[in-house]
Parts: sequence; structure tokens; C-alpha cells
Amino acid sequence: MHELALEVEENGETYLALIVGSFGVNPGYVLVDNPDYPTIADDYRATFAKARALPVGVFLGSHGFWYDMERKLERSMGRSPGEPNPFIDRPDYLTHIDEQEQRFLEMLREQEQDTPR
Repeated sequence: MHELALEVEENGETYLALIVGSFGVNPGYVLVDNPDYPTIADDYRATFAKARALPVGVFLGSHGFWYDMERKLERSMGRSPGEPNPFIDRPDYLTHIDEQEQRFLEMLREQEQDTPR
């Protein structure tokens, strides 16, 4: 997991902001019987669990589409005083983890099916 975490404040509240580099799988990753990284699948599982346990309130990332940056920026620019900050969005963070974990599990299942035991 390549991330940067920092605390940010808004209206007297402190939030953990996490800038996610990536914890997803890319095509070509060998998740089953990887001689160079035998624990890769277990490490991915641990990463998803650790990421889910972090008290992230502000989710940012290396790709704006992961957290709907354009829409949130537009909403934040036009918000009135007292309106919620659209960047404070833990559910969006958890959805991203779920999506990345689902991709991992699908790739893992495919590779397990293709690997003779």
C-alpha cells in the first residue's frame, strides 16, 4: 500500500485524509504460486483489512476518478457556509476499497481455477 496520510481540519473537526497511490491489482499480477512473492495474496488481503480499519474521512488518490474529484470540487466551490464539505466522504473511501478488493478476488479466483493442484 503506497499512501500518504495527514490530518486536516474543517470547522473545528479533525479528519484523517488519505492520499491513495494504489492498492489494486493490475493485469499480469501473479497472485497464485508466485515464486518471487509467495505471500502476495495474503498481503493483499491484509492490505484491504488495514485500509478498511483506518478512520479515513477524506479520501484522495492518484486518480481523480477514484473519488469523483471533479464533481466534489465543483460542489465545494459553490457551497454555502455551513454546507457539508463534499470531500469529507468515508463511504466513498470504503466503496473504493470494496471495488479494489472485488477486482483482486476475481483475479485470484481466475488464477486459482487455471492453476493445477
